[in-house]
Amino acid sequence: MESKYKDGHQTTESEVTGMLIAALFAGQHTSSITSIWTGAYLLRHKEYMTVVLDEQKNLMRKHGNKVDYDLLSEMEVLYRSHSDFSVTTNEGKEYDIPKSHIVATSPAFANRLPHVYKDPDSYDPDRFSPGREEDKVTGAFSYISFGGGRHGCLGEPFAYL
Repeated sequence: MESKYKDGHQTTESEVTGMLIAALFAGQHTSSITSIWTGAYLLRHKEYMTVVLDEQKNLMRKHGNKVDYDLLSEMEVLYRSHSDFSVTTNEGKEYDIPKSHIVATSPAFANRLPHVYKDPDSYDPDRFSPGREEDKVTGAFSYISFGGGRHGCLGEPFAYL
């Protein structure tokens, strides 16, 4: 409630409330979407559903029929999708990423790579126009402002709105 803008004027109660609501929904949105997709895939692939349910039942017996973070962190099947992988740079250098590591990227950095975008620091919306499409020249994930992969950011339409 004591926050202020760079010019010194204080944020209003309405602005603070809006920021808190946005943060709340952002956290719920990503978590719920991940949960929904996990559930949908498990329902579609019954063989995994059986394994997941058996694992949960065994861990609940071990922990006294309670579900908490400790129980979830022991769910090997839940974390099975984590695996080692390698990344090769444009210069040909290869990096091995262990499954226990977290990899993050900065859209502000990635969206200014000179081998992807001609004159990357200039404002040029035409770089995304049909025929030019600089964001697609080096692959599907050159422009990552709204994520990528199987499930991109559902907030993208809201950002444009």
